[in-house]
Amino acid sequence: MTQPEPVTPARLTQRYAAARSALSKADPVMAKLIDEQPGFDPRAFLAQLPKMDAFGELLFQIIGQQLSVAATRAILTRLEGLFGGRLPTPREFLDVDAPRVHDSEVCRR
Repeated sequence: MTQPEPVTPARLTQRYAAARSALSKADPVMAKLIDEQPGFDPRAFLAQLPKMDAFGELLFQIIGQQLSVAATRAILTRLEGLFGGRLPTPREFLDVDAPRVHDSEVCRR
């Protein structure tokens, strides 16, 4: 199976330019928003997230399904606090006591 080409910053810039152009042509409201925010980076929020492996990404997706990025980031920060400043491995997460997770306010239920 052939691996896809990595997405380089230059390639992302090209993709964003093409997307902005298509959206601007399709919708005058979007065109105005795009003109007002020419430097908008849809991936900027990623720099504010903790470093994640595949399990961390899964946690992020599950936690963030119904929440804002800011709320998800706050919950992940609390979760990191339970595990010495990093996200847990799957085994560590399974082994932690539910009351400890609740007391850390990762979950309020």
